[in-house]
Amino acid sequence: MLRGWLESIGVSEEEAFDVTLACSEAFANAVGGPSALAASVVEVEAAVDATRSVTVVVRDFARDRPERSLEETRAFLRLMGSLMDSAETYARPSGATVVLRRRLRFAAAAPRGSSGLVRHPA
Repeated sequence: MLRGWLESIGVSEEEAFDVTLACSEAFANAVGGPSALAASVVEVEAAVDATRSVTVVVRDFARDRPERSLEETRAFLRLMGSLMDSAETYARPSGATVVLRRRLRFAAAAPRGSSGLVRHPA
C-alpha cells in the first residue's frame, strides 16, 4: 500500500522502493522484536509536506521488548539511514516508534500535504 501511495503522488519508482524498503525494515523489526505483544497492531503513517519531504512513522505497541545490543540498534538504524535522510527510533512505555524522513525528487508535480495511515495486524 505504501509503495502504491508513493507512486500515485508522483514519486519515482527508485525512491518509492527505497522508502518502502526502509519502512519494511522498521515494520519487520516491530513484528519480530517483542517477546510478548500488548496489541497485535503496527501503525504505519506517511505524509509528504510542502518541502517535498516524506515522513514515515512506524509504531508498535509492545510493552515487553528484549533489550538490544548497541550493535544491533546501530545496524538497524544504519540500514534505514542508508535509504533515508534520517532514521530515528524512540522507546515509549507502550512500545516503540521509528521515524523515517527523506526529501524526494518527484517524477511529477507533488501534491501538497498528502498523507496516509495504514494499520496492519502484526
